[in-house]
Amino acid sequence: FTTLLYTIKFEVLSTMALITNLVVFSTLMLSVWSQKPTIAVTPSLDSGPINWKTDVTISCTWEVPADERAPPAGDLTVDADSIWRHPEYTEMIKAYDSSLRVYAQDDSPNGSLTVTIKNIGKADEHTFQCNVPREGVSAAVDMSVLEPPSDQVANLKAEPDFEAVTITYDAVEGATVYTVGIQSDGTSTWDDSETSDLTYTFVNLGPATGYTVRVRPGNAAGYRTEEEVPFTTDDTVITKDNLQCQPTVVIGDDTEDDSADETADDSGDQSAADTADDAGDNTPDETADDTADDTADDTADDGGDTPADNPAEKKRKRRNAYTFTKEVTADEELTLACYLTADAKITADDIKWSYVMDSSDEEVDEAGMAEFGISFQSDDTSRALIINKASMSHTGIFKCYVGSENCTMDVTVAEKVVEPESSATTSFLSTTILSLLALLIILLQ
Repeated sequence: FTTLLYTIKFEVLSTMALITNLVVFSTLMLSVWSQKPTIAVTPSLDSGPINWKTDVTISCTWEVPADERAPPAGDLTVDADSIWRHPEYTEMIKAYDSSLRVYAQDDSPNGSLTVTIKNIGKADEHTFQCNVPREGVSAAVDMSVLEPPSDQVANLKAEPDFEAVTITYDAVEGATVYTVGIQSDGTSTWDDSETSDLTYTFVNLGPATGYTVRVRPGNAAGYRTEEEVPFTTDDTVITKDNLQCQPTVVIGDDTEDDSADETADDSGDQSAADTADDAGDNTPDETADDTADDTADDTADDGGDTPADNPAEKKRKRRNAYTFTKEVTADEELTLACYLTADAKITADDIKWSYVMDSSDEEVDEAGMAEFGISFQSDDTSRALIINKASMSHTGIFKCYVGSENCTMDVTVAEKVVEPESSATTSFLSTTILSLLALLIILLQ
């Protein structure tokens, strides 16, 4: 019995000792775990990859016991290898030079190590951890870097007209936005815009002007490649063998301000519109269309209007990119001029005019135009068509031509608006008439 008691006592004491050792061991392990190094990355990776060329800081921190006589040195591992031995970083990190792309600030006695990587890129995508002897290893951080697309846009094309250009290009892998820009020749300033489309149109350009367009594919990280294409907008003057299609419209009895407006119209919108027609009519297919049939087709572009419709209310739809309709008020003077090129092999008198009314498909030559009050005048460089008093019958298509060369001018004459008499004048006339009637009645009695 005594032996049995001793045996039980021994087992109890052994069990208690074991429990005590487990508690002490657990406490030590928890202490060690609580001192495990931590790692932090700035800017944070929580919201996604870090944009390239960003300066990134990796910070390691850990607790140093107060009675630690020889605190251990912290280390930052790169793919499980010390950064001090990593072939990509070893020379820079050992220099402790903040002017280098990678440098370290080691304060291990106080439990910190900071490594800065400047201008981070895809080559820096590694797994980073903090490792401190006797303290442990931190959680792992997988560096992720977003770079702009590396490829340029392909098949960049510019299709200009008189005052605009439309560019098209192929998609680039990794691009979420395209920065498109335009620069006029002789300047250093770019006018940039952003689009996600594969086409873009720049407007309000000058005619016959040289420009360069560029496209830079990018994403949230920016861009790093660009492709450029030079071009020249179409000229408002289409020079042919003998003719220059730059019609000038002059409205008689204009004030100074009105003349300035008309001059701007003549050199800009009017010329551009007319020469847009010229450029189309001058092609082989269109040359044949420069007869009355072609004019009738142009006139028929009015969206279904019949010749009986009021010409002043018609809105012609030009088949070219530049749209223009010249409106003249009835009773105004109108001059249309057709110019010779500098090396023309003809004289101005060789230029002929034709006319197709809006209300007719019949083409009228110069002899027939005399019935419409139209005359002609030539000088050394041009032959002009003169209408002394424009009327509704002058609405139509005018063409000057030499052989197959021609310049087309589309004219609309609006009905003259008669200002109504003022109410005061109307009231005076009414009172006068009534007074005369009253006087007449008295005399008759």
